[in-house]
Parts: sequence; C-alpha cells; structure tokens
Amino acid sequence: MEKLHKLLLPITILVACLILGGFYYLTERNKQSSIEKQQQIEQAAKLEQSKKEYAAAQKVACLDIYTTEGKKWNNVSGWDYDEDTDKCVITYKESKPKTEAQCNKDLEDARAIFKPDPVPPLALTSYIRCLDGTFTKEF
Repeated sequence: MEKLHKLLLPITILVACLILGGFYYLTERNKQSSIEKQQQIEQAAKLEQSKKEYAAAQKVACLDIYTTEGKKWNNVSGWDYDEDTDKCVITYKESKPKTEAQCNKDLEDARAIFKPDPVPPLALTSYIRCLDGTFTKEF
C-alpha cells in the first residue's frame, strides 16, 4: 500500500501532463489549419485580382485595336473583348451586305449540313450578322 501511495502522485502528474499536452496539440493543430485556410483564401483573392487586372489590360488593348482599325477603315462599327477565349473581336459593316434571302439560304444550307442535329450557335451568330450586314475579325 505504501508503494502505491508513492507511485500515485507521479502517475497522476503524468496523466495530467498527457491530457494537457493533448489539448495543447489539438489547439495548435486547429490554429495551423486556420492559418492554412486563410492563406488559401488570400492566394485565391490574389489570383482573382490578377485575372481582373489582366482582363482590364486586354480590354484597353482591344479598345486601342478598335481605334487603330477605325482610323484605317471607315466601316468599323464596334468591338468586344471575350475573356473566355482571350480574343478581341472587331465588328465591321459590310460594304455590300447580303439580302435577307441570301442570308436565309445560308442558314438553310447550315441546317442541311447539321441535320438532324440543331444548328450550332456559330451558324446562328453568322446568320444574325448576315442580316445585320456586319462581319467580325478576331485579334
């Protein structure tokens, strides 16, 4: 019994140290996890900001192309920067636009090619541009 009393205090101290150490470890692990999440959020924000800055710079460059093309040609009618394809699209007016009948024939030809599937969006866009009397050029 005397031996048991002598060992009881060191065992109690050891168990208490293990419990406190476990809590300290879990707290530090949670802090580290929180720091890593915050760093990931900051990196994602920086990446998003750099994408926005790049897109803004590309839009300015596209506007410059539009201005330059407008000085060269008198039929420039618009511009657009497509972020998905990273292309600048300049729109021009046709000098001799097609008639509505010609545009309809082009659309029917596209339908015949893609039968029985629906006409792809590019063919519809081409049809609309035909009716508007415009064409585009990508830069």
